[in-house]
Amino acid sequence: MEPVRVGSGGQQRGLAPTIRPHKLPPPHSLFPTSTTTSTLASSFASRKRRLNKKLSCRGLISKMADHDQAKVVAADVVSRDMIFQPILEDGVFRFDCSEEARVASYPSLSFICSKDRDTPIMSHSVPSYAPTYECVSGKQIVKFKFPDGTSFYGTGEVSGQLERTGKRVFTWNSDAWGYGPGTTSLYQSHPWVLAVLPNGEALGVLADTTLRCEIDLRKESIIQFIAPSPYPVVTFGLFASPTDVLKSLSRAIGNILTILDLMGLLNLFSAPTQLLFCGCLVNCPLISCVNAFGPFTYWALVVRTVFMPPKWSLGYQQCRWSYDSDERVREIARTFREKGIPCDVIWMDIDYMDGFRCFTFDKACERFRDPLSLVKDLHDDGFKAIWMLDPGIKKEEGYFIYDSGSKNDVWIKKADGEPFVGEVWPGPCVFPDFTQSKVRAWWAALVKDFTSNGVDGIWNDMNEPAVFKTVTKTMPESNFHLGDEDIGGCQNHSHYHNVYGMLMARSTYEGMKLANENKRPFVLTRAGFIGSQRHAATWTGDNLSNWEHLHMSISMVLQLGLSGQPLSGPDIGGFAGNATPKLFGRWMGVGAMFPFCRGHSEKNTNDHEPWSFGEESGAIDIYLSSAVTAKSLPSTFCEEVCRLALKRRYRLLLHIYTLFYLAHTTGTLVATPTFFADPKDPGLRTTENSFLLGPLLVYSSTIADQGMDRLHPVLPKGIWLRFDFDDSHPDLPTLYLQGGSIIPLAPPHQHVGEANLSDDLTLLVALDQNGHAEGLLFEDEGDGYEFTRGGYLLTRYIAKLQSSVVTVSVSQMEGSWKRPRRRLHVQLLLGGGAMLDSWGIDGDVVKINMPTEVEVSSLVSTSEKQYRTLLECAKHIPELEEVSGPKGVVELSKDPIEVKNGDWIAKVLPWIGGRIISMEHLPSGTQWLHSRVEIDGYEEYSGTEYRSAGCSEEYSVIERELEHAGKEESLILEGDIGGGLVLRRQISLRKDNPKILQIDSGIIARSVGAGSGGFSRLVCLRVHPVFTLLHPTETFVSFTSIDGSKHEIWPESGDQFYQENLLPNGEWMLVDQCQGLALVNRFNINEVYKCYIHWGTGAVNLELWSEDRPVSKQSPLTVSHGYEVRRIS
Repeated sequence: MEPVRVGSGGQQRGLAPTIRPHKLPPPHSLFPTSTTTSTLASSFASRKRRLNKKLSCRGLISKMADHDQAKVVAADVVSRDMIFQPILEDGVFRFDCSEEARVASYPSLSFICSKDRDTPIMSHSVPSYAPTYECVSGKQIVKFKFPDGTSFYGTGEVSGQLERTGKRVFTWNSDAWGYGPGTTSLYQSHPWVLAVLPNGEALGVLADTTLRCEIDLRKESIIQFIAPSPYPVVTFGLFASPTDVLKSLSRAIGNILTILDLMGLLNLFSAPTQLLFCGCLVNCPLISCVNAFGPFTYWALVVRTVFMPPKWSLGYQQCRWSYDSDERVREIARTFREKGIPCDVIWMDIDYMDGFRCFTFDKACERFRDPLSLVKDLHDDGFKAIWMLDPGIKKEEGYFIYDSGSKNDVWIKKADGEPFVGEVWPGPCVFPDFTQSKVRAWWAALVKDFTSNGVDGIWNDMNEPAVFKTVTKTMPESNFHLGDEDIGGCQNHSHYHNVYGMLMARSTYEGMKLANENKRPFVLTRAGFIGSQRHAATWTGDNLSNWEHLHMSISMVLQLGLSGQPLSGPDIGGFAGNATPKLFGRWMGVGAMFPFCRGHSEKNTNDHEPWSFGEESGAIDIYLSSAVTAKSLPSTFCEEVCRLALKRRYRLLLHIYTLFYLAHTTGTLVATPTFFADPKDPGLRTTENSFLLGPLLVYSSTIADQGMDRLHPVLPKGIWLRFDFDDSHPDLPTLYLQGGSIIPLAPPHQHVGEANLSDDLTLLVALDQNGHAEGLLFEDEGDGYEFTRGGYLLTRYIAKLQSSVVTVSVSQMEGSWKRPRRRLHVQLLLGGGAMLDSWGIDGDVVKINMPTEVEVSSLVSTSEKQYRTLLECAKHIPELEEVSGPKGVVELSKDPIEVKNGDWIAKVLPWIGGRIISMEHLPSGTQWLHSRVEIDGYEEYSGTEYRSAGCSEEYSVIERELEHAGKEESLILEGDIGGGLVLRRQISLRKDNPKILQIDSGIIARSVGAGSGGFSRLVCLRVHPVFTLLHPTETFVSFTSIDGSKHEIWPESGDQFYQENLLPNGEWMLVDQCQGLALVNRFNINEVYKCYIHWGTGAVNLELWSEDRPVSKQSPLTVSHGYEVRRIS
């Protein structure tokens, strides 16, 4: 098939956008034409010659991928249209710069089968939106333009906001301990953007390159990718909804080809049929069968989209770096059971090893002297055990793993051909080259043997790969990998860096599969690439114990799902730092609803188990008004809130497991943003404190002083009925079920192994406006692969309201399992938490007689009163802090530090970037800063990038002078911003000039290495205050420039930079005409090189930027400035 060139500027010229229903291609499009076959043969032959050439580079590593790529598109190219071919299925298109670029592109590591991306199909579809490209200095710049009002999501594992417009991401897997909302590279790389158009239609864009890629979404409605050329871009859609896009993506990056009895077959026969899969003709039966709806025929071709997790892995999991002995592990497990807090897994971090040597146990010191005995005890008490394995293998002769790896030549090489040695936890380490199948087999064999110690799951950490004592925090890009031809051949590390973690996780997964074919492997990986969900779950890395990271954790989990990875979650409570009781309890309430649910914390922090935040107060028995009879209310302290939260999860586990089955088989998501309930509603697209689990809406509060009793939820359109388990609490999320839905509930067991098919089954029912509802329940052994051979039961339940009677029954069944004999409890939601109950036998029809409208209204009113009483009587978890600073540093509580004198009172948070959260002018009673504890206010950065280092680090209080004897009140703070640099800030209120709030800041070199000539990295001191606009239409910025020109900048003028002669001449002011006040900011023009104005919603930034340069001990960067409030006429 010849490629087609499309017009620039977005849509295909002369054609309106079309929505293509996504489905398997029609049979005629699955057979390659002679032209296609000829083109493919030429393409594959060309690529094979290129890769063979690269494989010959074992002695001459200079011929690396980036050099070869530069030959393809060597000259700069101005904006041009890309060529496209339909691939995979209807609505999916591959774009390339040229025929030559298409042939020269490297194999795909995101697609399950690279040939799917390289093989065109017969289709009459054309793209609704098409990109243009430029080539500049060896970089390929691809740009898409969408209609105004388009929202962007995805980009994988990213911090910060849910809707990504205005953000920029760099795909480069990085060890990002303590990352902030502005960090541009985290542990995983997903060069993928989901675009949701104003009308709710959606399209996905994948830049299919493993190399470092810039995803630039800073301009509204424009997607731009920048990466070394050439690379293809694949679009999925335009489709009717975001869900359709994600299902199409999942079929591209999915898992395995299998034949599956999908429909509970009564009659089955096959006829030989060939389908095109992985670029090859595959024999695949055509299935004819009969079900309750009559005979039908379908292709028995199923692409798994995410590995099916064992059911126990969806329970709660407890981890710490580290439980330092097997006795401590037993104590943790025993305490969970004694306190009745559900839990399924205990994790072992690196301290179980002998000197951090992978595949060993610390038996010499008797800390983990008998792992088999430990695991047996855990299994006996219903726990699974997961153990960590890192890629860094200690370089030590006599260590059996190192000796074996050296004998088999498995290590990554330096440019000179010698194994690369980098320092990690064990000291000097070598690293397996997972790009080679022989190395993956070697690692898998080690994993197979390792699991004989009773290992239930494996945790791959540090696999970006992280390397200590190097500025880049990873290995040199000049290292090389002797990769297999089918994944790209011999390439330098820059080519394989982003997929190293994914390939390691794949090897670990395959090793666990070898150990026991009848068990589903469970692997957790820190580093990954788009497609990692085929083999591993993930978590959001080394987060912080603060409210900002609690809030971000929701968006981060959702972004990973929107990028193809449904099984993820954060370290509940935060990894670094000490969570407060309220923060931990609130986080557990939300985290218990995430797909992956694990608590984890680092060394040298307080214990972070659910019971570690104060003594139990016991249950409070309160007899309320006659509306509530003898209601027993929980204690509301952190432990009890955690217990309630985890019991919720276990009640909902049947529903969550069913969602994972659907994700596994169809590519639907497990957790989705709230706007998925109504993609056309722009008001939902930036909602970050709620999310969906199928039809279940989880609405939470992530603000410390705002519990659910003070929050007014904003819900999608339609029917959303609140419910609880008599456990509503201000620190727990509120749950809603969408009208038209049925979800299954289970008893709140202590672990998954306690569950039995004969347990009572509860169906929670919410009728739609037509009196209908339906839902699914998937049941199988919870482990193993019998479900792929029909060994399961998938039940579709329906509810109908007819003549004031609601009937609940089974409408359809799939699988070979017989329905267990069990009681069925139906709970029909009426609104306001009120419900009607009825009991029956599962499989039989259960009926509920509906009361009159007056009676329903009374029930709802009574339930609402009970709910409010529960929240009002509940005692909030206290926000207690225990903070001790290092020697020489003032010990402070977590209350803000006040600096007060004369006209001003300022409040400072040393532990969050030294942020000033309040600047109150006492004479006028005006609060000038727009801030909350976690964000905004007055911040300072060490670079030109928004929220670069300096704004989120913990600052130390170096000196504090209180007002006395006519002296100033001042506060001096310092924050370590890395690379031997500190950001130092002095806040002063002088007695002799009480009208001025003075701030003197600087970036100072403390320990810059001699190897750099005593100079640091390039830094810029960027002062970033966010001022509130009480009267936005009456507020402007005024100043006189150095050249004498006068300026009034109003909000509608947009963002503005001023420098050189247009720089304000040492003073500018924020004028509020309505108040008759001006906030005057004076600064030293010899220190400030640029001023920046950014107007936001109800706020404005007035930024001062220093020059951009390295610093030394003799040449710091400084910015001195002060604020004064002036009356204006």
